[in-house]
Amino acid sequence: MKRIGLIIVIAFFTLKLFSQNTNENIKISSIFLNALVSNKFDTAFSYFSPELKTQLSKEKLGSVWTGLIKQTGDFKEVENVTTEKSGKFETIITTCVFEGVKLKMRLSFDKIGKIGGLYFVPAEQMVFAKAPSYSKPDLYEEKPISIDSREYQLPGILSMPKGLKNVPIVILIHGSGPNDMDETIGPNKPFRDIAAGLASNGIAVIRFDKRTKVYGTKLKEIANLTVDEEVLEDAKTAISLAKTFPNIDTSKIFVLGHSLGAMLAPRIASKNTSLKGIIMMAGNSRPLEELLIEQYNYIFSLDGISKEEQVEIDKLKTQIEKLHSKDFNLATSASELPLNLPSSYWLDLNNYKQKEVAQSLSLKMLILQGKRDYQVTMTDFDGWKTALKKKKNVSFISYPDLNHLFIEGSEKSIPQEYQKEANVSQKVVEDIVTWIKKIK
Repeated sequence: MKRIGLIIVIAFFTLKLFSQNTNENIKISSIFLNALVSNKFDTAFSYFSPELKTQLSKEKLGSVWTGLIKQTGDFKEVENVTTEKSGKFETIITTCVFEGVKLKMRLSFDKIGKIGGLYFVPAEQMVFAKAPSYSKPDLYEEKPISIDSREYQLPGILSMPKGLKNVPIVILIHGSGPNDMDETIGPNKPFRDIAAGLASNGIAVIRFDKRTKVYGTKLKEIANLTVDEEVLEDAKTAISLAKTFPNIDTSKIFVLGHSLGAMLAPRIASKNTSLKGIIMMAGNSRPLEELLIEQYNYIFSLDGISKEEQVEIDKLKTQIEKLHSKDFNLATSASELPLNLPSSYWLDLNNYKQKEVAQSLSLKMLILQGKRDYQVTMTDFDGWKTALKKKKNVSFISYPDLNHLFIEGSEKSIPQEYQKEANVSQKVVEDIVTWIKKIK
């Protein structure tokens, strides 16, 4: 990752414009940003207030920054620095230019000059991709719904074809991260596109905000978090809810999972036997940790792996080795594990063998994969084909020009591609529609 001296230059000239306290906070902001860019997370962490340190560990800070870079591309330069004051706090706002987007880094300082809040927000109002050409709004209607699992209420939308009875229904299950109901990534909204395409063709769709988006802070307090709390409970609730809507053929309920959601689709099906079928888009057949190291190497190698980046790769390798060591157990600290996720989460995934679960299923399965996908690759697609080659209930389709979001492109897929406005390929939607309608 590149170190940019312009950070310090901008801060130096800005210091002349403000009071002494503000000057010091601007200086700390520039040092903090430079530490992030240089992968010196210990240095950056040292500027946190005691309260923020309890909420955001240095390991998690490193994961957040690495994840940000994966989406935005490398940091390029600082465009400007401004300030805001609210009560006891002063916020230094640094507009950062990355390869794919501009973001504002907002650092809130307490009265003794410690960072009490850290946020990255779009520098400009996001312009989202327009609805796809295959969306026919006159043919369906959308209404708000709520997915209520125990104390969790998740806002959602039902896309319902107009004037039709006994229609199939598909429930969309997100990939990893705190996704909204459209699975918004940059300006793109894959789940909105899929819902519009299916509903335009006589298939109802449920989509909803993921629990980690609505209740992220609350979920961090769960002692033994697993994908049950993150995904499976709400998938089960959505399946039950689908059966209550009028004009739904309750014998034709499908789950469509993307990425992590696709990996978990066999598990969802094994626990919800009323499903007619599952659709797996970019689902990994290999363990999740294998994909992580592959992704790190791919992204860092795009412009040559620096010493700092190699340190990050080696650290991840050590964390992955821990997952498979004899002394890995429920007491293992999250800081020793990939993505700073708790031991309960990884122990649960270690015990989940998605290919074996898929082999045990008799329901219909459709497995889709983009050949340009660098997050979940054709190695995973081939893994599914090998594991399920004797199963007559499984269909496979791969697409030469599609990336992880099932968006078309002609060049090597890179993170910045996700920042370009586009839609899910019409061919993918057509293939899903055709597959569902063939099922009796």
